[in-house]
Amino acid sequence: MRRAIVLAALLAASAAAAPPPTGVEPQPFRLDAALAGSSIGYNAESYLLRWSYRLDFPLVGSGEPWDTGLWAAAGSVRASEFYSRAWLHERIALEDWGTLEFRHARDEDLDGRHDRTLVGMGWRFAGAWTATLLGDVPGDKELIDAQLELAWAEGRERFRLALVLTDFQYDAKQSAARYDAEPVTLFAERWWSWDGVGELYAYGNANLQTRWRDLASGTTLADRSTQAGIGLRRALGPQRALRAYLRGADGARRTDDGLGARTLAREHREAAFQHELPVLGRPSWWGLRALRLDEDHGGSAPLARVKRRELLLYVGSRWRLGERLTLAPELALDRVELHDERLAPALQRERATLGKLSLPLEVVLDQARGARLVFDVGLKLHELKFGGAQVVISVPL
Repeated sequence: MRRAIVLAALLAASAAAAPPPTGVEPQPFRLDAALAGSSIGYNAESYLLRWSYRLDFPLVGSGEPWDTGLWAAAGSVRASEFYSRAWLHERIALEDWGTLEFRHARDEDLDGRHDRTLVGMGWRFAGAWTATLLGDVPGDKELIDAQLELAWAEGRERFRLALVLTDFQYDAKQSAARYDAEPVTLFAERWWSWDGVGELYAYGNANLQTRWRDLASGTTLADRSTQAGIGLRRALGPQRALRAYLRGADGARRTDDGLGARTLAREHREAAFQHELPVLGRPSWWGLRALRLDEDHGGSAPLARVKRRELLLYVGSRWRLGERLTLAPELALDRVELHDERLAPALQRERATLGKLSLPLEVVLDQARGARLVFDVGLKLHELKFGGAQVVISVPL
């Protein structure tokens, strides 16, 4: 346990970051992940542990849209696996006409972990409008991504369009493989605000049909995916609020190495509702979260279906322990049903009721800046054993 806690702290400290801004970022096509398949094994506890590590409600948290800051977190989800996330966004004003932009993000999805580092420049025009050109520039020139954004902002009313050209130098910089249909991502998001009383957020992300082939081995790949979501935050009075979101993703993929084809069709749906209210004078909350995941794995073997159903109930409150210390215990109960036809018949079905008690302790490091450290230790109630630890460092800029 001590080694896991120390390692989590080192991982977090190595990429300190501020809470990611409200909303989401474009999610472009990733060639390596599409070819290799998922690099993460999600067991019955995986989603519960990852949910317990959130710092705010998804999509419509308390952060500012397109905020700047440094934030990083690492939490233990298995004996040999961390859930690691990071966000860094810095914006430098150039007189009254533009900005320099730097963004770094580390996250994970159903295909595995991924990193993006964007550098670029924005130009302000027509008052509230900004055009920004960014590049994700790794060491290999053929893997450079270009991201073009058009944004409008007045207060918390925001709108952004993005076009991502993934590996746009790919065919020009190497000869081992080719895109027959190049990867293109279209992204859009919008915030609506009602005088500080409520907010509505919506986004969409589409990775258009991509076709890739390796000239030497004859391997081919076809891939497409879409994501969309909507979130609502409504204030009901002092320390009272409602939050809700609904989001989903769909994808289809086919890989053929000449010896046989592998196919994947995926549907992911998720919804949550949270009610925030004071209890005994302390900020408190309760909520429900439902998750549904369906995957069809095909190829030379018969079609194998994977189904996951979850319903999670959680309650929590914030206890102020001092001027710089706050404890926010949360209890979560999760009903999980799994069906995985890729496993042996005796292991294909699993039903479980899981529970976790989280005890995140927040320490204010710099009150003027808002920098803070969160150390979160959990207990698995269904096993009465250590439930992982997380360290978070947050520094607004």
